[in-house]
Amino acid sequence: MSTFRKLKKEHLIIDTQIKTIKERKIGVLCNFHNYEQSSGASFRIIGVESQIKKTQNFTKDDLLGLIGHVVSTEDILKSKNIVSAVLGYLPYTDTWRFSNLTNTEEKGFVLNFYKNPTGISCRDCSITSFEKWAIQSKEEQLQLVG
Repeated sequence: MSTFRKLKKEHLIIDTQIKTIKERKIGVLCNFHNYEQSSGASFRIIGVESQIKKTQNFTKDDLLGLIGHVVSTEDILKSKNIVSAVLGYLPYTDTWRFSNLTNTEEKGFVLNFYKNPTGISCRDCSITSFEKWAIQSKEEQLQLVG
């Protein structure tokens, strides 16, 4: 089965699962740039707002380093570690802080991670309503593999 068809099938499954979530939904599209193993890779995380909270055990830099390590050593499309790391990192971002200024309760985020000589950085991030995010994130992923 082609990657495009496999991704479309995955999107249908996730769309069905989204309908069953009763809490405030959040979506995160993670795009990874400049990684040999995951060049142009992206994945979506669907969660609930109560999952997003700062932890006392890690700093923003710790979590960013963990994301960089996982992307370099694991298959990010199958990794549970990357999901935990990204959801742990999100509340440390300006994008998350600005999300409180929006008029929507359910939100969607796009985080762009870039590998550089000194490690990994996250920039060019955005926020939108969950509904818009759900459409845009699928389109962006399909364009990447199409």
